[in-house]
Amino acid sequence: GCRGLLLTRFPDQIPRALPDGVRHAAFVPFRWLVPRSAALVHHGGIGTLSQGLAGGVPQILMPMGFDQFDNAARIERLGVGLALARKSFRGPALAGLLGKLLADQSVADRCRAVADRFAGADGIAAAADEVEAAGR
Repeated sequence: GCRGLLLTRFPDQIPRALPDGVRHAAFVPFRWLVPRSAALVHHGGIGTLSQGLAGGVPQILMPMGFDQFDNAARIERLGVGLALARKSFRGPALAGLLGKLLADQSVADRCRAVADRFAGADGIAAAADEVEAAGR
């Protein structure tokens, strides 16, 4: 009963016929999208993951390489998401995990708590302060 938005600039990754309530877009700004999302399903890249954390949104990750496996483990340790192996990444398994995440109030509470830690943070200023301090 949920709507879905599939984001990719590679339309060949998307089935030609999508179910009712599911759309494809090549791009939508995450700053606009995440606050309107019930959950994120993605590859586990740090950019997408951090946008989801800052937005307080539960996440399902399908890591494929590099830091994505570590990111998936961290999401699970934080209790704000789950990982799904590529070989298991199929509609029924994904739907089951989404249902589990969205029905769990403790996941929602942890997502809000993590998002609160991002509120008011100025990462650029903090990084600049660290660089200046290291140069002293």
